Amino acid sequence: MKISGRERFIVIGWGVLTFIVVGMASTFNTALPTIAEELRLRPAESAWLVSIYTLTFAIATVVFARLSDRYPISKLLLAGLIIGGGASAAAMFVSDYSAILIVRLLQAIGGGSLPGLSFIYFKKHISEGYRSTALMQLAIFIGLGFGLGPILGGGIAQLFGWRMLFAIPALLLFAVPIASRLGAGDNGTRALQTQPVMRSLLNRQSYTLRIVMQFGLYFVQMSVLYLIPMQAESLSCSAIEIGWLLSPGALCATVILWRIGELPKEGRQDGMMVGLVAVIAGAIVLTAAGELLTASVLIGYFFVAIGLAVASASLNDQIARRLDAAEASRGLAASQFVQFLGGAAGAAVSGSLLDRFRDSYALLYVGLACVATATAVAYILLNAKENRQSHGLSSIGRGN
Repeated sequence: MKISGRERFIVIGWGVLTFIVVGMASTFNTALPTIAEELRLRPAESAWLVSIYTLTFAIATVVFARLSDRYPISKLLLAGLIIGGGASAAAMFVSDYSAILIVRLLQAIGGGSLPGLSFIYFKKHISEGYRSTALMQLAIFIGLGFGLGPILGGGIAQLFGWRMLFAIPALLLFAVPIASRLGAGDNGTRALQTQPVMRSLLNRQSYTLRIVMQFGLYFVQMSVLYLIPMQAESLSCSAIEIGWLLSPGALCATVILWRIGELPKEGRQDGMMVGLVAVIAGAIVLTAAGELLTASVLIGYFFVAIGLAVASASLNDQIARRLDAAEASRGLAASQFVQFLGGAAGAAVSGSLLDRFRDSYALLYVGLACVATATAVAYILLNAKENRQSHGLSSIGRGN
């Protein structure tokens, strides 16, 4: 199938903006131990700097997606870029915990415009034959954000101080001229749909269970990205050393996603299951980080990052293919909301447990392996049920 230059521009444009937004999270997470030490924060307080961002990001994703039913995507994207970029520029001058929380909240509101709007725009304006590949390419930009973010965050925090971390998301302001071109061709429907779309979707087990699985995947992801820097800092690692520990796994995940892009496109069970098995293996390896920090984190996070990237991309594609045009905005928005809600819960729960049970990292990693295992079991059962139903319908068709 021939792919138009316009479609390629759309995917690359959304991908670059998504890369910057993901960088807001990954660069900040690397420097979180430094911020916590300077401001004398307890683990639960530092975890809220991650959770408030992720939770607000989730809510903003839903709000922007719902607004896309009425307003042009270009205007919504423009508003998001100005809010996120402006807050980041102002954040370079903050100096206390409350101000950072407010800045993170505003960053999340602006950044939340990207995920929901991108999936909706892809659903409406990217040809069906290219859509799965486009979603995979978007996942690659996300992987690059997670991969390069820790290196950039660690280096900037160590050389220039953690406040300069906000200079990266401030680049969103320079992307404002691109927003109108990315949103071209979409003027909104000018009226919110009145039919009970979400009720229908939530009554559909194939959709509901998959978004619950997304909650589990992002719970594990943000928990790991919170725990590794905190543990590394407790073992006297600098911010840039923490970045180098996290980056190889995320970068390798990006490369592997590029090579196995056919898995989500075909909707095979292998993509999801291989990813979950890798996550479980990686979480188990991370339990040894107390004794062998460098080796355990490099190997463990390598498997976790690859597994989460493959499983998430496969699950996103499966959900998107099960939504028709009338369900796209609400269905994808709810999916994104549950993802980031899982991430917020992961960081908050991990911080609270770490605050109560000091240095219990190995036990927490075992718990995350159990979450991934439960997700895998749920997926196997759902897939088996859907296969039985599919075979039953085929038999009825042949009988008639």
